[in-house]
Amino acid sequence: MALTAYEDLVHPSPSNPAKTNAQLSADRMRDSTAPMPPAGLPAASEVAPFDQFIAAGYPVGTCGSVDAGPVDAGVDPFAAPAKCTSNSYWFLGNLRSTLMHPGVACVACHSQSLSRPQFAVAGTVYPSAHEPNDCNATLPSGVKVVVMSVAGSTLLTLSPNSVGNFSSTTAVATPFRVKVTYSGRERAMSATVTSGDCNSCHTQTGASNAPGRILLP
Repeated sequence: MALTAYEDLVHPSPSNPAKTNAQLSADRMRDSTAPMPPAGLPAASEVAPFDQFIAAGYPVGTCGSVDAGPVDAGVDPFAAPAKCTSNSYWFLGNLRSTLMHPGVACVACHSQSLSRPQFAVAGTVYPSAHEPNDCNATLPSGVKVVVMSVAGSTLLTLSPNSVGNFSSTTAVATPFRVKVTYSGRERAMSATVTSGDCNSCHTQTGASNAPGRILLP
């Protein structure tokens, strides 16, 4: 069953009414024959907070926002108008450069020729949600793009360049998660992905359930 609400977690499990769904979830996180997540068992330190939640009697707390911080300030950042914040664009066509074509689907484009770097993960971080293709991003220093395993371990940490582009040719196991961090804040994807072509979904208007650009937290 889907565990999408607090009530789902504390409800007796249909397969074993003697235990709650939360208790069976904890069991699955330790089950080497049928692991959850399927990609491999999480570390004991990652399961411990869930065990503590169960042992404490399933206390209700406040989670806050994944996109917490003064940038959002309670306003949906994806409701912003389309604009090129920097008012500066890439205009050199297909001249090879790490600064080329911000916002464009890098992996798909580079896969068309073996003479180009074959990226495993690539994309562009923007300061607003609906920036057009080829618009140069303007970001503060210290922004990081973190690629994580399903269990939460860090696989890659990438630094966007002066136009917001980031990329890596290092292969990563799929599925994986991605988050953007800056100044103690983070914006994390709510689902795992199997493609590292970030801009193919994070287009100006958004595709495949992405709400828009990869956004600075």
